[in-house]
Amino acid sequence: MPMQPSERLRLLRERHIDGTTPLDDHCLAALVVGFSNDEAGALLDMSPHTYRRHISDLANRVLVPTGLRPGRHLLATWFWLHVEDCTAPAFLLISRDMVARRRK
Repeated sequence: MPMQPSERLRLLRERHIDGTTPLDDHCLAALVVGFSNDEAGALLDMSPHTYRRHISDLANRVLVPTGLRPGRHLLATWFWLHVEDCTAPAFLLISRDMVARRRK
């Protein structure tokens, strides 16, 4: 029997991570505002494959300890449940229109 939605949300709410990297923040911001892999890759100065791999790695790091199957949708849900703590830096990037990384 599938896990109840309330249980999924509880697991996501309880899952905190110790800090995100600047790259994590930019990738998360691009994900939750709906950029495609191609768009996010261009914004973040990386290939779409590299962006997709980074999102996959981040989803595994965040979601595997919960017992939930890692995926983009659950990672995005986790993001919105943690805008006041774990994902605050990424949320700030969105609110300031700074999702794109500065090229050096």
